[in-house]
Amino acid sequence: MKTTFLLLAFIFSLITCSAQNLVPNPSFEEYDTCPNWENQVKYAIGWKSCGNSTPEYYNACSVNFSVPSNQAGYQMAVNGNAYCGFYSFSWAGVTNYREYIGCKLTNTLVFGKKYFVSFKVSSSNSYCGTNNLGALFSTYPYYYYSLDTNTIVNFAHVNSEYIIIDSLNWSIVSGSFVADSTYEYITLGNFFTDINTITTISNCIAYYYIDDICVSDDSLTCPTSINVQENYLPNEFEIYPILVHNQLTIKHNFQNKYKILLYNDKGCLMFEKQSNNNYTELNMNTFANGIYFLKIQSSSSIITKKIILTK
Repeated sequence: MKTTFLLLAFIFSLITCSAQNLVPNPSFEEYDTCPNWENQVKYAIGWKSCGNSTPEYYNACSVNFSVPSNQAGYQMAVNGNAYCGFYSFSWAGVTNYREYIGCKLTNTLVFGKKYFVSFKVSSSNSYCGTNNLGALFSTYPYYYYSLDTNTIVNFAHVNSEYIIIDSLNWSIVSGSFVADSTYEYITLGNFFTDINTITTISNCIAYYYIDDICVSDDSLTCPTSINVQENYLPNEFEIYPILVHNQLTIKHNFQNKYKILLYNDKGCLMFEKQSNNNYTELNMNTFANGIYFLKIQSSSSIITKKIILTK
């Protein structure tokens, strides 16, 4: 009986260990000093700002950099009393200005293993937002390097193609990837240049709060959302035209049912349809011009594609 109990306890410990969040201090609750100025992310234990950028650490213990009210706006923490803030885009006379935060993971990622990633963001205002909020993994501390045009890599392991503009709620950015190296560090921000970043309006400054970061090899540990990066289309699907005027056509070779979902650039569901036809047309006459994201979900795959509507 005792042997059985110990065996079950051992198995449970393995499951628990496997399902852990690899991000230390994921909600910035542990700190050694209350923030009182910009660029004090280092006060959140385990976290660093990156290069010459100056992101903020907010904590309820502070006066000017407090939670929920602070110099950037007003937002409750996801859980607890703290979060960080950074610029994902700034028109203020500086090309490709970005701010990043990063930390060392509790365990090195295993080469060839699939990992799930999520984090929550909230816009500090309701008029300027960007896409490309993402997570980049590295074998060296990315945040040790000075950030300029040459270090913006136009790549992230998990990245939101959607513009996030919600300043009332927390939006989840999530995705998964297979580790192609033994990564030890995670950095968060916008890793794409100005020309590769979409903003709600031109000549604006986009600032986000960030909280509740998660990395795990268990899909149930990290929350998910619709904010996934665009995938390449498999051979079974055809979508045309990508630059839409009125009619969007979807063709596929599957015999099974599939679901079509269309989201706008704010992540709102605009259209949903279940279909088992090999050929589907979507009339977009009633939709406003702009960027949309088409999600096609079958029994074997989920495909997301960016659509630009111009009439």
